[in-house]
Amino acid sequence: MENDSLIRLNNLRQVLLEIAKDAQETYRYQLAIGGKNASHKLADSAKCYVEHTGTLYEVKIDLLEYWKYVEGGAQGTESSPAGAVFPSHFPPPWAIEKWVNVKPVIPRPMDNGNLPSPKQLSYMIAHSIEKRGIPPHPALQATIDEIAAKWNAQIEEAFAKDVQGWLSDTITILAGSAEVTAFVG
Repeated sequence: MENDSLIRLNNLRQVLLEIAKDAQETYRYQLAIGGKNASHKLADSAKCYVEHTGTLYEVKIDLLEYWKYVEGGAQGTESSPAGAVFPSHFPPPWAIEKWVNVKPVIPRPMDNGNLPSPKQLSYMIAHSIEKRGIPPHPALQATIDEIAAKWNAQIEEAFAKDVQGWLSDTITILAGSAEVTAFVG
């Protein structure tokens, strides 16, 4: 046992690494079942890892910035989907155009009978999002809920093993100490 560390949490660290892997897969699945995976960019951006600072262990996830709009939705200027939390906004048409090129969007003819170009279609969609908003899809919250329910027992068990190991090591060290022997005996 080294003097620079009071307790090693190797079992806990291993369980947290498994949780990070499971959380990444679960988040990607939650996006897919919600139909929020057209370009796969958000799902592919999901990188889970364990961060350890002092006595704090955290499972973190890195995502593209627009995750919060998927999670919380956006209100519209004319009508808002239930539960939408972000204020109405006009999304960048260039981002919508990228999405239009990936997702098979079949546009309806415009008033003049012509089909809109991808650029025109992206402006129409952006305008519609501004007016009607986008409903929330809480994929991250569903992931957190699922992971917590699935892994709480394993976290407790791993932490208990680490503490038991530390206690066993400490008692062994103390039992071998002349001071403890003299005090006890």
